Amino acid sequence: MKVVSIGGAVALVTGANRGIGRALTEALLARGAKKVYAAARQPETLRGVGDERVVALRLDVTDADQIRAAVDAAPDVGLVFNNAGVTLATDLAASTLIDHARLEMDVNYFGPLQLLHHMAPTLARNGGGAVVNIGPQGVPDSHALWSTALAFGVLVLARRNSAFRRTFA
Repeated sequence: MKVVSIGGAVALVTGANRGIGRALTEALLARGAKKVYAAARQPETLRGVGDERVVALRLDVTDADQIRAAVDAAPDVGLVFNNAGVTLATDLAASTLIDHARLEMDVNYFGPLQLLHHMAPTLARNGGGAVVNIGPQGVPDSHALWSTALAFGVLVLARRNSAFRRTFA
């Protein structure tokens, strides 16, 4: 099992403004990350992290232009934490069911996949890197994701049965 070290690493965390994303950002800093790109739809919500190693990025994972801009702004990334996500409780009889399901797939599946698609060359240039997908059942763990990652020498860590496929030091 390959161990990926956080100390000295440069990471990108999506959904970094609250909850797990905020905790991940703080944990990466506490474990010696060199830099953390903290991404959120509204980067002004990232105030208060208060560490010069944090670079706030505007990123809505459903917006291809914002994904490309984030990738361009973070050329030194070696670790990506796909944490942005949404779960909408919708009654099967609700008129919003299909719209909510599409939004969940866009945010939880296609967003991380599109981010990896654009970020993979950067990760490869920086030594291969690793991607950690965090989220609900819809989180990408597909042939498309794995084949994209493998083509660029990137490890993909997906939560399965509450276990990660690789270990971080």
